Amino acid sequence: MENNIKKEKKKIFKKPSKRTLCTILGVVFSISIGTLIGYLVAVEVSPKGNDYSNLNENTLTDDVSKLYQDYIDKPKDILSYSPNDLANIAIYKYSQQSYTESIITGSANSMGVTQKTYGRSYKNKDSAFNESISESSFVKVAKRFYGNGDEVDIYNGNIEKNDQGISASYQDKEEFTSESYKDTWGKSFKEPVIYIISEKTTLETSKVTKEEDGNYLISLDLDPQTSVVNYVKQMVQMSGLDEAPEFIDVHLEFTIDSSLNLIELNVKETYYVWMVVKSKTEATLKEEYKVLDKESKIPSIDEKIYY
Repeated sequence: MENNIKKEKKKIFKKPSKRTLCTILGVVFSISIGTLIGYLVAVEVSPKGNDYSNLNENTLTDDVSKLYQDYIDKPKDILSYSPNDLANIAIYKYSQQSYTESIITGSANSMGVTQKTYGRSYKNKDSAFNESISESSFVKVAKRFYGNGDEVDIYNGNIEKNDQGISASYQDKEEFTSESYKDTWGKSFKEPVIYIISEKTTLETSKVTKEEDGNYLISLDLDPQTSVVNYVKQMVQMSGLDEAPEFIDVHLEFTIDSSLNLIELNVKETYYVWMVVKSKTEATLKEEYKVLDKESKIPSIDEKIYY
């Protein structure tokens, strides 16, 4: 295995566009499918961004299935695992469960505008579902994802509010195969986490600590370039951007139990997008994980979930 490969950040500069485009940057969208959605009102005058095309996911990831099998065959004291290995074992274990559910809340703030996000995910063996609803005073966006075997359907919706809370109704549909979905959105539909967590993307400041309640906190500081190679694909798709943003820092905190079951993920990240000037965005996300003993009823496209 190669050690500590560092990639130099490369920025792309384009000639100013003839148009002035108001665009919405989607950033905080569910991790269970790997997604966080936050939205910023941006004016594209002279687009700039990071170039991630020279980074190959396959050269950055660890062999997680082997790592998990080694854990099963020869388990060690939890604190003896590296933070990235421990996180990957817990994520992989969760991904192998037949029935799961996660609940997501998040927010992103830039230029005084805060975007709130709500979401829910279900997995029933070969079927899966995710909904993400995001709103601010400027932007209201809703998407539903349905996965069944090799097919993934994405629906765009309109947000609605009543006494029961916030929900959405859906109309337009996009169809993908599992392979085309991964190529376009950065990960397969059933992968819980979209960040690349590995020996090559994890910084030395990461650590594992045992909590008073017996659970373990995995604190990960990730390389802001190599860890988001897949994530930026999702961001570009959500927002229709021509260029990917520049990440400054990415911090993940996983809470797991003594059997290495995922309990919770908290994310804090900072990145820049180019508006009239370079603008900083700060985003947070919380995802709570559950392993179920039977399948969940996946809502039909006409059934609403209220948040």
